[in-house]
Amino acid sequence: MAILTAYRTSLDNILGTVVDTTTWTTAIKDEALRMALDDLSPLIAFEASFAVSATSYSQELGTVTDINQILALAYPWAAGGDFGKLLVEWRLGGLTAAEFFSVQPTNGQTIRVRYTKRLKIQDLDAAAATTVPGVAERIVLYAAAAWCCVLRQRQITENPALPKEAGEQLAALVVGFRARFDELVQQLPPLGDVQWGNG
Repeated sequence: MAILTAYRTSLDNILGTVVDTTTWTTAIKDEALRMALDDLSPLIAFEASFAVSATSYSQELGTVTDINQILALAYPWAAGGDFGKLLVEWRLGGLTAAEFFSVQPTNGQTIRVRYTKRLKIQDLDAAAATTVPGVAERIVLYAAAAWCCVLRQRQITENPALPKEAGEQLAALVVGFRARFDELVQQLPPLGDVQWGNG
């Protein structure tokens, strides 16, 4: 998985910024990468299991880290289980807790969580590791390139000495980069490579 310096280099290559590194600052690129991660995080699903430590209708999901959104819960879970047939009713019980309705999870059982996560790039905001799947790195880069152009457009509005055409050229680049982002997103399996089951 690529780290921050590799993402910055790839972003420079996509934007063609080698000739003008003072305009396309590290701060702009890093903020654009943050915004790109925000764009992609809701689109890829992950699954994890955790053991119930106390019998209760309310369960903390603290062992499942970096949750962006809980999509579904299956209980009681066992390896090889049919997620669709084990779906349970639940609602949020806090930022990292789920309240179960029709079933009370019991100590020693396992809950399976399907969720989206807050994706990270190693060294960006002190992240210890990159969690963007390798197949999605280019998707992040095209979204970040679009955001870089949006941020540059904002800077240009503050500097009347710059030619009007610069803003128009950036706007056209935003459209192209976002179109490529959308095209690549369509090639991802729906919500990640996850089977929802027939239940």
